[in-house]
Amino acid sequence: MGKAGRCACIFLPYLLGVGALICLVLVFLGDRYKTDTLQKIWFMRVDASQLKTNIENSDLAKFAEALGKSAGDIKDWYTIGLWNQCHGSFKNGEMVTEGCSDPHIKYWFDPKKEFNLGDIPVDELYSDKLKNALDTYHKASNALYYIFIIAFVTTIVEILAGIGAIFSRWGSFFTTLVSLVAGVFTIVLAVYVSVMFPIISGAINHDLKDVDIKSNIGKRVLACLWLAAVFAFVSFIFWLMSICCCSGRSPYGHKDTRRSLDDEKPSSYTYDRVGPFGGHVSNGSQSAVPLTSMAANDGATAYEPYRHA
Repeated sequence: MGKAGRCACIFLPYLLGVGALICLVLVFLGDRYKTDTLQKIWFMRVDASQLKTNIENSDLAKFAEALGKSAGDIKDWYTIGLWNQCHGSFKNGEMVTEGCSDPHIKYWFDPKKEFNLGDIPVDELYSDKLKNALDTYHKASNALYYIFIIAFVTTIVEILAGIGAIFSRWGSFFTTLVSLVAGVFTIVLAVYVSVMFPIISGAINHDLKDVDIKSNIGKRVLACLWLAAVFAFVSFIFWLMSICCCSGRSPYGHKDTRRSLDDEKPSSYTYDRVGPFGGHVSNGSQSAVPLTSMAANDGATAYEPYRHA
């Protein structure tokens, strides 16, 4: 298989790597820009459109009171992305984006900050169960950031290294190692998001039901992440196959092949002997004939072994 065959062999895993990167880029840019596509890619949405602030005999009484004081600043909904949140209102059942917060590394949705609840201590605002859930979410969001960055960067390195894989199996070997790391972290990322945000969403729905704040997870971001995970896994399998099954060496350029072809060529500078050594014939049915003209001899001197009377 020559270079052209090897290019065809690594084209599929390379294309799958590009597909995984595109999916991760959508998650990277999701919920950051006011575009129809990117605005629909978010991890979780918090719905405060039916907010209740006049509740009593509840662990959330202090929280509801603080919400009532800042009700004018609270939006109908908040969507949570990797770097920030966007917010807006409902009009005719449709989500209308009014603005987005500035992007931050290791972003997490803090209700006290996002709802502008002032300087009230957290212990007075939240129930113990809700506080523990938010603390867990805060720590998990830090891990989410690192997992995503590793998956994103290694996928880019895989695509760049895939160019060098065209020329040698060592290039395929290095690309396979990078693809393995990218695939593992992309799968971990998909699993992590699929587990973490449903837990946080469930905690919000349960603990904030008295104030009628609801939450749901984003299906599009999960689709992007799991599609990226599938692309990354299949890409790794094909990169692994390219190490042993796709040689870039031409059979006509191989050392042993050249030697065998040279052995088959007849020599142009020697003559092959067609008769036995010395001109003697080993076949008993034939006799040696001298290479002289018999007609040149005198007939009188010819020996006659037999005479007839």
